[in-house]
Amino acid sequence: MDFSRDSIDDSTGVRVICSSYIKGVMHLGEVRVGRVSSINYETGMMRVTYTDKNRAVTREFPLLNYGGEYNMPEVGQSVAVAHLSNGSSRGVILGTVWNKNNLPEEGKKGVYRKDFSKTRGAAVQQYAEDTGTMVLKAPNVSIMGNRETEIEGAILSIGANIQILLDTPEVEITAGTVKWEEIEMEVLAGTLTAVMAGLNMEMKEDLFARSEGNVILETEGNADLTAQGNVSMSASGNVEMTAESSVSVTAAGDLILQDGIYSTSLSEIGRCLEALGQTLGKG
Repeated sequence: MDFSRDSIDDSTGVRVICSSYIKGVMHLGEVRVGRVSSINYETGMMRVTYTDKNRAVTREFPLLNYGGEYNMPEVGQSVAVAHLSNGSSRGVILGTVWNKNNLPEEGKKGVYRKDFSKTRGAAVQQYAEDTGTMVLKAPNVSIMGNRETEIEGAILSIGANIQILLDTPEVEITAGTVKWEEIEMEVLAGTLTAVMAGLNMEMKEDLFARSEGNVILETEGNADLTAQGNVSMSASGNVEMTAESSVSVTAAGDLILQDGIYSTSLSEIGRCLEALGQTLGKG
């Protein structure tokens, strides 16, 4: 390719390709580099000024949209402009150009990066070929599906510094093992219903359950409460235990019965009954 008749734009250091080569390949007059003078955001068009043309300003030229993408440059930013062969008053803005005043944020081999914000690093999509990592970063991210939205991976990590909110009529979790660490669950309205084939809970520290209403434990089978230490039951009102057959209370030590007046053990009651029986027998 012969660039002998090309020129260099002193303001940007970018070569202006000769019109004879462009005309033969793209049917264009020439490709120049200028600076954005003004932007019509609603139409996707803008005006460009050339410093080597006494800062002459072009008519509004359309920005090449690359498959419908909308990403307007900033006023004063360098852009490449393709002027059509039927006159310099018509052209297409090809896009921005990298130069010493507009360096890539992540200029590395194997990196694809797109900044969505004029503030660099505020909203970014980036892929690194060497690690195979895709990063999508923004102050707020919304993923919406009219029907279904799927997120799939060998390992899925969700981290939140403040809060994770689930707002849905129903949550279904299918997993072999579910592990919770330092979890606090609060149902602000409605009812929390859990239906499962089995439930195994192991607490390395305390388990605290509190209800402002009633607590109902119901099972169609047996209910076992086992503790290596003490088990305490207290109520500001009544405590009732009802069984359709027998109620058995077994203790390896003393079984203490206490009310507002008396305090005794089952052993003392047994000794009193034996003594009373002996007295009645002698009479």
